[in-house]
Amino acid sequence: MAHPTHLKGPASLLIAAAALLLMAQPAAAQDEVFLEPTEEQIALSRQALEAFKDKDWDRAIEIYQQVIDLAPLNSAYASLGYAYFKAGQCELAIEAFDQAELAPKVSNPPPEKVAELLAGYRTRLYETCPGTVIVQCEQEGVQISVDGLPPNPCTGNALFLLPGDHTITGTLGQQRTTQDVTVLSMSTITITVDLETEDVVTPQPPVVTTPPPETPAGPLTTAGWLTTAAGGALMATALVVDLTVLTPTFEDFRQASAQNDLERYDSLKPSVESQQTLVQGLLISGAAVTATGLTLVILDALGGPDEAPQQGADVSTWVGAQSAGVQFTTSW
Repeated sequence: MAHPTHLKGPASLLIAAAALLLMAQPAAAQDEVFLEPTEEQIALSRQALEAFKDKDWDRAIEIYQQVIDLAPLNSAYASLGYAYFKAGQCELAIEAFDQAELAPKVSNPPPEKVAELLAGYRTRLYETCPGTVIVQCEQEGVQISVDGLPPNPCTGNALFLLPGDHTITGTLGQQRTTQDVTVLSMSTITITVDLETEDVVTPQPPVVTTPPPETPAGPLTTAGWLTTAAGGALMATALVVDLTVLTPTFEDFRQASAQNDLERYDSLKPSVESQQTLVQGLLISGAAVTATGLTLVILDALGGPDEAPQQGADVSTWVGAQSAGVQFTTSW
């Protein structure tokens, strides 16, 4: 199955593979025997370079296959593998890279340069091509969630996940179990979810507390409660942003990951990160403001001088595109 891939790096790397054959001009005789590309192969490689620039990976694959049909060359196989990789056909890319190490060598670029490029291509391939996780559930009706995303019914179908560590969660009613898995590029692992022996989590009744008797509020108490309210407002704003802005964006981001649409995945990632930063900033600022307000209330409750001229407090908040903060000034 083809999986979309996205390769990060300098722009020159994107056309390095396509330029390999164009670099392959005759060189002085060496101890090693080289096979030089024909004029027809060089002309085809120029066409492939244009296809690379247009990101027309299927066209580039077609042209490089024509080049290889004329005569197999290590640089042509390396370029073909890179085109397969960009088209999301990771298995075929590996096969082409393997052939590049066995095919006749050209003198320019030298074999060590081709080997260096191949090593870089393989590294990026193993960093971005997904692996497969097959989840088998012992009970019917189990819901499976990956990395905290919304759950889906356990059907035994394959999950395509990016390389790295992931958490698989299975739920059935009030039963719940989790498994941590490490996914390797283009590898397949199978896990079994069995909730039969899991302990049932019984919801505990809420704890009801009786508020202390009210006492006359002093200046610091009033300022403290106002500050606490400001902190609560910041945290409420974070909740609203999380539910109305971040959650829909993150759902699109999750679907892009699940569908291996790395182009949409990369386009949504900055938005998700900036929105998460905003929500975290609001939550942290709200918690800090709330803690400051409660501290003022406690200080006033502990007592102080009868005369407290110049007592007062001032709170101001700010929220930016990727951050939030609070400024608090008090005197007594």
